[in-house]
Amino acid sequence: ATTEAQQALGETRDYLAVATSKTIIQKFFNLELKDPGQTLEQRFTGFAQARVAFQNVCAGGQSSFCAPAMHKLARIGEDFAKTLEDIAIQETLAAETVNKFKARKQAIMNEVMRIVQTADDKAVAIVAQGYTDPDWTQAVLWQNSSDWNFERVSGEAGNGYVQWSNGKRNTSNEAE
Repeated sequence: ATTEAQQALGETRDYLAVATSKTIIQKFFNLELKDPGQTLEQRFTGFAQARVAFQNVCAGGQSSFCAPAMHKLARIGEDFAKTLEDIAIQETLAAETVNKFKARKQAIMNEVMRIVQTADDKAVAIVAQGYTDPDWTQAVLWQNSSDWNFERVSGEAGNGYVQWSNGKRNTSNEAE
């Protein structure tokens, strides 16, 4: 069971994480970039700070805010990866410079997608434990499942949330 203090800490850290993440999703007009490599590194540093903020939501103990934080981190990571596509280097520069930039950009993209997958996996695991409210349970499962008819997700205790394809949810805490 979570304590009121853990819930309050989770909620506060969630608000801070959302605030931290607001500045990392930016579109770039590539022709205006003076140093695409520096821009790439600055944006990745911003994403890394947002990642830590979202991970801190879960660090204060189990709360109903952890799964939503991991879900938000994954979605922000996906959006962030899309913005990186807009950052390119002039192909007419020295081949070594172009190749170095492309390799670093690919490494960042790989890291971001690894973070997205890890965050999604953690969100699903937390939902399966029954620590999340029905709306976030639905959002996490919707994003991470190809089967939209969900059965019980919390295991042997019989607590959980069921989503049916017609949109009705059973939020009963009784065993079947």
